[in-house]
Amino acid sequence: MNGKLLSTKYEPEKDATEQNFKALFMPPPGPLGYEDIGKLNNDPGCVLCGKKTGSRCKQCMSVFYCGPDCQRADWPHHKHGCRSLQDGRWRFLGVLPETEGMYATRLNRFNLMNDIRANTSPLNSNAIPANVYGDRLFLVKISIRRDEWDSFEIYDRQGPIGVHFIQGEI
Repeated sequence: MNGKLLSTKYEPEKDATEQNFKALFMPPPGPLGYEDIGKLNNDPGCVLCGKKTGSRCKQCMSVFYCGPDCQRADWPHHKHGCRSLQDGRWRFLGVLPETEGMYATRLNRFNLMNDIRANTSPLNSNAIPANVYGDRLFLVKISIRRDEWDSFEIYDRQGPIGVHFIQGEI
């Protein structure tokens, strides 16, 4: 259960009838905003035990561990994904400079049509989004459809990253 993610110092008061109860927590009842998700994911804890992290996988930098014991224990599960990232290569793409006349909104499966209309706003090409990562490394996932090389999605732990690319630069 999610009780292992609570601090070991957290000990709520219990009635006599609750002595065998275990402490758990309930996530928020509604969706979190992307900036809140990014703040929660800055240090996700050890992938194996949930404890405070001390290091990352040195090869792929995408998985956090509390120490070498958990890293060794997780290697059979992690090695396939880790090795697939080793063959990655950098690509530099030109980004369209102007978004004049375009509108955007962020969606998830909990949005209602009224929410979408109310939260849609004109894009501002001069607006710079908040840097929730600071100088820390972060990983993005790029999903490309095999039949549409000019259309793909980029994600980080907060959600989709929206950009427009110049055709022919890929």
